[in-house]
Amino acid sequence: MQIKNPQKTVSAIAVASAALFGLSNVAEAQELFGAYSDYSQNSGYDLQEHVLADSDLFELFKFGVRAGFTFDDNIFLTDGNEESDMIFKTDIIMSVKNRETAENSWVLTYIPTFKLYTNYSDLNGVDHNVNAGFSKTFAKSLVRLGADYASIFGSNRYVAGQVQKDALGADIYVSHELSGKTRADLTFDFSGEDFGDNSTLVGRNRYTTRLSALYQLTGKTNIGPYLGYEYTSVKGGSDQKSASFGANVEYQAMAKTSLNGFIGIENRDFTDSTMNDRPSLNYNLGASHLYSGKLSFDASLYRNTRPGYTSNSNSFTTTGAYLGARHRTTERVSLRTRINYAHDDYFGPTSDGLDSDYVSLSIGGDYLIPIGLRLGADLTFRTKTSDNSTNFDNTIFQVNASYYF
Repeated sequence: MQIKNPQKTVSAIAVASAALFGLSNVAEAQELFGAYSDYSQNSGYDLQEHVLADSDLFELFKFGVRAGFTFDDNIFLTDGNEESDMIFKTDIIMSVKNRETAENSWVLTYIPTFKLYTNYSDLNGVDHNVNAGFSKTFAKSLVRLGADYASIFGSNRYVAGQVQKDALGADIYVSHELSGKTRADLTFDFSGEDFGDNSTLVGRNRYTTRLSALYQLTGKTNIGPYLGYEYTSVKGGSDQKSASFGANVEYQAMAKTSLNGFIGIENRDFTDSTMNDRPSLNYNLGASHLYSGKLSFDASLYRNTRPGYTSNSNSFTTTGAYLGARHRTTERVSLRTRINYAHDDYFGPTSDGLDSDYVSLSIGGDYLIPIGLRLGADLTFRTKTSDNSTNFDNTIFQVNASYYF
């Protein structure tokens, strides 16, 4: 079996080509902001693929700038009495990556985003995203290390208003070829979230580890079991522990179609004595398909359980789906669309029976001017319906121009 760098989810598929390895916060942001596409547009992760591919002034240092404006018709995500604003944003993309011919692979990327609100100037500020990664391939093994930090201020789909979030992540991945058809993978992940002075949201630190064995069933398919463990420390809430087992699968066909992920059973234990152990079915399956030389698709299905973001020891199980498509219309024009759906089923001392549904739809595209300037636009619709007061509808329109030196 050939040692390779497996793609964990469709979110990892989207950023793997950018040579980023510390991405544990992408999944955390999906839980907080509601969708991979929302977070990608808010944080600037979508810029990193372009800067590493298009910046060629220097061999190691990659540099780019994106500037534009965003019209948001409900910046506080409230149900009624919506407040709109025009936000001007500038992203500075800086990345250092070693030579393609080097034995080891490493990359360090920093993206500050400067935001200027037209009406609510007290919300002006700077978001920060830092990612670092290192990987080394041996004769029969692959070692990958990653770390990331994000300081983001923006709308939160769980609590109305503008929310400050600081997130720190780290991951270790080791893959070793046991025989010609058998591979063992070991992962350690840490993700921490802090919401500063926000009295409504509570932070958490999550530690996970997973041991997997994969067997090359055919030339296209790897399959095998896994064992996992998770411990989550919740600030002001009920800590959680879970043990899990299940099956991993990887499928690759003719460089056009890939499918990877897991499906399994977990049993979750709570330090809150009023809550019983909770067994559940969890899965995270991602797929990508190159339909033609111009059209490609990516998709994911996921189900997981997490502590609630409020301080009353509640938790929720999210079942979600994502579908994205890209079309390279001409050499200079590319189009894209993304749709996300997530259903949150809450349980705990004060939230049994509560649930919510979240939908996000985004359409957009880019046009590359001959001088190298890239013009982009995106229109996003978001809506949430729930059993409590956090319903909202939201439309966001973004226009920007980016240039990579």
